[in-house]
Amino acid sequence: MGLHVAQMTGQDAMRACFTAVTDTPAQILGLEGYGLHVGAKADFVWLQARDVVEAIRLRAARRLVVRGGVVLAETPRRETRLYLEGRPHSTDLLR
Repeated sequence: MGLHVAQMTGQDAMRACFTAVTDTPAQILGLEGYGLHVGAKADFVWLQARDVVEAIRLRAARRLVVRGGVVLAETPRRETRLYLEGRPHSTDLLR
């Protein structure tokens, strides 16, 4: 909702907002071992989305929540079932 209120619905603006709540605070706080690289702390949330824009647009499901390399929570992959004649029975919205 905040993106709509702030009129930040363009793809570049959505990416900037995502960075504003992930990477930027970590940099400001000087967190060591933050990010996706060898030697990082392995604290992350894996979203069911191909990219940041899709994660925001589809309100992506949290597939995994990991802290220190240990899985704390897991959600099954979200799938949509279709009941339309001549259409596939299910679809992965991320294809």
